[in-house]
Amino acid sequence: MIIKLKIPSAALSFCLAAGFAFAQDAAAPAQATQEASAGSAAAPAGGDVITTRLKIVRMIYSNKMIFTSTVGAGGTYGDSENTAPKMVTLWYQTGIGETAAWQKVDIRPGVTTKTLNYTGPQNLRFYRQIPPAAPEEPPTYKQVSDINLPPNTEDVYLLMSQMNDNISFYAMNVSPTELPKGRAVIMNMTSVPLLVSLGNEKPFILRKGAHVVCSPRVMHDGNYAELIMGYSENKAWVPAIRTSVAVSDEKKRYILVAHQYSKKLSDIRIETLVY
Repeated sequence: MIIKLKIPSAALSFCLAAGFAFAQDAAAPAQATQEASAGSAAAPAGGDVITTRLKIVRMIYSNKMIFTSTVGAGGTYGDSENTAPKMVTLWYQTGIGETAAWQKVDIRPGVTTKTLNYTGPQNLRFYRQIPPAAPEEPPTYKQVSDINLPPNTEDVYLLMSQMNDNISFYAMNVSPTELPKGRAVIMNMTSVPLLVSLGNEKPFILRKGAHVVCSPRVMHDGNYAELIMGYSENKAWVPAIRTSVAVSDEKKRYILVAHQYSKKLSDIRIETLVY
């Protein structure tokens, strides 16, 4: 569900003066970039061997998202029109040595994939399959992206961004110890820091490319929590969004992704993913 609401500055105090005094910086991951190389791989390579479960979601408005992470390749803010195909088929390898096998995953915009079981190096690489020149020859694989997975985790959620042929991933540990049921993680995929308040908690600053886990306080009819976000302009915080998000089910975990759909800072959307 995507909800967007613009609020004039005069109509919303946003607790800007008091909120800034209480604001706390959420740690922002450092940027990391790595060029994908072409070729085929006979076995996984690169990093310690891990075993985990993966789910991938390709963001609908991902051509306007910032991808910066200590555990993955860093993307950039995209200005051009996204002409990526509606469905993307990627390949990856799971297993070590003789047990390594190619696996295919079809990824559609806004749809979370089924659970993928993965055993291999911490540096997970994704490829496109290139058909063989002759029927008797095996296919080859060209690497298109890679991502360093969080270590020692049972479940990893991969947010995928694609602009034209460029693919980036953001990996997040969603194991119960890191993201318990009934909690929500807020991700800032915009191009600027945001001042955030969820469920009437003290506002805090969430840097671009960072995420933070919250315990939202349900406010409206026992089903919704209020989410307020603002951005800095001329040394003052300007409100961009005031909306309600459904985060009431204690049996589920929520991922709230803030991202821009244009270069205007006021054009911020919230996309809610339920895990």
